Amino acid sequence: MFRSFVYMKMDCREVNALLSSIFFLLCNTGSVFATDRSSSFHRRENVNLTQLQPFVLSTTTTVNEIVCLAHCLDSVLCVTAGYNGNDKSCRIYSVSPSPNDSGDTVTTQIKFYRRKATCQEFGYTAIVNTSECYKIHPTALTKTGASKECQQEGGHLIRITSSHMLESLIVDIDYLGLLRTYLYIDGYRRQGETIWRFSDETIMTFLHWNIGEPNGMNHTNPEDALILGNGFFHDAPQSFEIRFICQRSIF
Repeated sequence: MFRSFVYMKMDCREVNALLSSIFFLLCNTGSVFATDRSSSFHRRENVNLTQLQPFVLSTTTTVNEIVCLAHCLDSVLCVTAGYNGNDKSCRIYSVSPSPNDSGDTVTTQIKFYRRKATCQEFGYTAIVNTSECYKIHPTALTKTGASKECQQEGGHLIRITSSHMLESLIVDIDYLGLLRTYLYIDGYRRQGETIWRFSDETIMTFLHWNIGEPNGMNHTNPEDALILGNGFFHDAPQSFEIRFICQRSIF
């Protein structure tokens, strides 16, 4: 019986990625990839490419889209993978793609896949009874630096919206020995106002203040940022360099 073989030139990195991609099952009808790591990639059409650009984690050249998806699985931050069949470029992103309703043109040569995974695969912990995850960062940053770090990971500072959510979070924080550690959470107030808002401008309705808080509205260095400490909310200057909690969704 006659058999033909196709040879491809690959470096060691691509060989390793290709071997890991053996665990993928390509379903021709559903365009869904499944793996032995309980992850999957769902094909996304009509993607807003402009929205994804600021969140590129890396760009590489791969032999095919299977290897590209393997690269995404190897990154704890990767949410979306885009493979260009023309130049064989593979870009991985830290956010989920939004529908392309801005009129931007997306070439048909780029195939986008959104990763489906658990919080733990991204180094996060699940928020009880939600599709959201959180992570306490060990690095101390200012409020601006903390917000940027969370955005780079595809999320934002954690938005505590209920007593149930706070109580669950406090249990985890106490278990880690961080109950008395000050942590940035999402929330700010505009100069001269007493209303507190999340960074998306939603007005906050749950505020679990410590006794005597908030107390920094009229300080020389206004305390217009929100921090969590010992289970209560405190106002604080945005210039403080402290640890923080990020929140992101599982997709």
